[in-house]
Amino acid sequence: MSKAKILIVEDEPTIVLLLKSQLRLLGYEFAGTASTGQEALQKIKKSPPDLILMDVILEGENDGIESASQIKASFEIPVVYITGHSDKSIVERAKLTEPFGYLIKPVGKKELQATIEMALYKHEADKKLKKLTRRLNNTLDSISDGFLTLDKNFIVRYFNKSAEKLLGRKAEEVLGLHLFEEAFKEAKGSVFEEKYRNALKENQFVSFETYFGNSPYENWYEIRVYPYEEGITIYFQVITKRKQLEKQLRHSQKMDALGTMAGGIAHEFNNILAVIQGYSGLLLHKLPEGSPEKSYVEGVHAAGERAANLTRQILTFSRMDDQIRCVQYMAPLIKETLQMMRATTPVTIDIQHDLNVNCPPILADTNQIHQVLINLYNNAFHAMEKTGGVLKVCLQEETYEESLFSKLKTGSYLKLTVSDTGCGIAPGEQERIFDPFFTTKEVGKGTGLGLSVVHSIIDQHDGLIIVESEVNKGTSFHIYFPVAHDDTEEEQKEEITISPGGGHLLIIDDEVTITAVYKEILRDIGYTITVFNDELEALAAFQANPQHFDLVFTDYTMPHLTGDQLSLELLKIRPNIPIVLATGYHSAISESKAKSLGISEFFMKPVDTNKLIQVINRLLGN
Repeated sequence: MSKAKILIVEDEPTIVLLLKSQLRLLGYEFAGTASTGQEALQKIKKSPPDLILMDVILEGENDGIESASQIKASFEIPVVYITGHSDKSIVERAKLTEPFGYLIKPVGKKELQATIEMALYKHEADKKLKKLTRRLNNTLDSISDGFLTLDKNFIVRYFNKSAEKLLGRKAEEVLGLHLFEEAFKEAKGSVFEEKYRNALKENQFVSFETYFGNSPYENWYEIRVYPYEEGITIYFQVITKRKQLEKQLRHSQKMDALGTMAGGIAHEFNNILAVIQGYSGLLLHKLPEGSPEKSYVEGVHAAGERAANLTRQILTFSRMDDQIRCVQYMAPLIKETLQMMRATTPVTIDIQHDLNVNCPPILADTNQIHQVLINLYNNAFHAMEKTGGVLKVCLQEETYEESLFSKLKTGSYLKLTVSDTGCGIAPGEQERIFDPFFTTKEVGKGTGLGLSVVHSIIDQHDGLIIVESEVNKGTSFHIYFPVAHDDTEEEQKEEITISPGGGHLLIIDDEVTITAVYKEILRDIGYTITVFNDELEALAAFQANPQHFDLVFTDYTMPHLTGDQLSLELLKIRPNIPIVLATGYHSAISESKAKSLGISEFFMKPVDTNKLIQVINRLLGN
């Protein structure tokens, strides 16, 4: 181990000689002498010693205590005072420089050695402690959590870099201040103060989440409080974004549950409408033109059509409506819709657009996208109906970054923004605007299905809708559609012609009124009809004489066999029999699945009888 180098700062030559002799006898290396504080600083800068023996009374501008203070501010060198003075005032001044020893002259050799060794040992221990403290501070500054410590009087003793970033305050601005009385007066009397005081009083760990609404710290916070002997340690995170994503997830789950319920209701409603539309349509064909009875029936039939449209919206909301998707460029569709809007928009509302016509296409159902645009327009129109304003539609391509609570994956998306400068949506209502039948409009001005249908359509197109709104400033809906792949081909709609014909039809539905309607309509145009309201009896009749029937028209939801199961049994008996399947609810069946089983055509109830006749004629070659 190398000998410690010691500098003597003393203006008495005899004392210098004595100390120098003692140091050599004790085996220390003599690093020189200085008679003033200024001279000592120069020697230290040139060649720093391991320890300094400092007299309190020195020549020059600065005495030994002032010189030691300057040395402490610039260097990490232990200082031991050697003096003939032990006055209380001098000792108190000396203590402020945190010396490593205080010796009263004359100093014996053993006393000098013991003091030097203890000073060197303590200095090394302090260096290790400072190194560990720096390492701990670096670790605490590198974590993403905000971290601070308070003493028992709630004075801030530590404030890490993340706390600075999350709260927008520098450590030097808050250290040494009372957390609630001085540093963060906005939080005085808040849940934070209550929880911190309880943790300190009960000496128990506390964890909680809370929203703090006082400016400029409005956010959701997650807090963990750990009491220790000298106070409390606090870890915190700003979790506002996570709370928003969790809210989106809960809303999505709620919409799924409501969608399932809505689909079941629509199924029953469609069966009722099938009877109403069927019989009213049959009466319209039988009643003479100009009769008052026919005008009454036309009113019933028109009401049934409106009800059918409402049911289709419910099915769209419940993700159970048929979609015909094709490659679609959005800009032309938006322009077409805006042109239609202008014709019915008062001059007090200015319609603007900023459309990137070079945006790539999306795979979409044109009718449903049109429905989205109309519903968002109507929503904006009602928001500005009394005051006027600006409706703006923007279209651009953007890259969306994947997140934990969003179903969208990282990739290219078309971003459609529909914004208005209307009355805005209150914060408490923003969580409910996509709920079915929720509306803030006056009675008679809306069903409350518009935005829920929009949400469902976007969801069906694997997209995302985000709303931003501020009361009295306006609302913006941001919608993301995934860009269509290059190999996507546009679907073509088949044109069907109407022509009457004949044949023997087997009609199966567990609803007696529905089979009665179809029997009346189809028999009137020349078909022979056999009806069963029990699917097992129908299967038995078909097994007995499969060639007796030319086509089967069956319901999907029946007590013993579903429509697809019955169809498979019929096709086993006669593989070429044409089968038409109808349902008011198809979470378990779709057109593509039905046709993959060998079923010829697929309908959603209420079935348009003209389209049904077209399909039957085509399948039978009439």
